[in-house]
This record gives sequence, structure tokens and C-alpha cells, in this order.
Amino acid sequence: MTDPTGHMKMLVGNGEGGGISRYVPQSSPAPKPANRGKITNSQVKRKLAKLNERISMWKQYSENKAVHKRFSGIKPGMRDTFSEKHRAELVLFDAAAKHFDDLKASGEVIDPKK
Repeated sequence: MTDPTGHMKMLVGNGEGGGISRYVPQSSPAPKPANRGKITNSQVKRKLAKLNERISMWKQYSENKAVHKRFSGIKPGMRDTFSEKHRAELVLFDAAAKHFDDLKASGEVIDPKK
């Protein structure tokens, strides 16, 4: 039997019907253990997505680096023609370079060996 506050009413006595009744707090469920040290599925998915993006950007950067290097070595009068022919490669390189500059600015390590 419980009262309105959720406490259980117990009869305490000698078992001959003349016992004393008192309220005993209902036991609450044991607290769940903390997830310290455990990696959840969503954390793994986020980490994989971040790594896949970084790998994709690194590939994009390294594939278009040679075109950008050639562009930077061309005389100013010839740059317009070169940039029209290689617009896609230059845009991809610039996007990847900006991505890595943003990572550096946020303090993340960019070393691909790690």
C-alpha cells in the first residue's frame, strides 16, 4: 500500500495483528553507470565523417597542387588564359586550401601521418 507521496506503508510488529504502521520510502532504481570511456555509435559516425572529409580534401588538394603551382609561375599577362583553361582545378585547389587553413586556425592538427 502506498500513500500519495509514493512512500510504501509497512506494518511492523509481532505478526499478531497489533503492529505499528510506518511509511518507508520506495526504493528508487539504481543510477545508470556513466559512459566514461565508452564511445557511442554517433560519436564514431561523426569522427568517420570528419576523417572522410579530411581525406577527400587532402586528395583534392594534392591532385590540383601541380596546376596551382604552374599558375603561380606564369607571367601576369598569360594568367587569364591559363585560369580559363584550368578553372575547375584552381577552384578545387583553393577550396581545399581554405579548408585546411580553417582547420589550422581552429587549432586542429593537420598532419596526414597522424
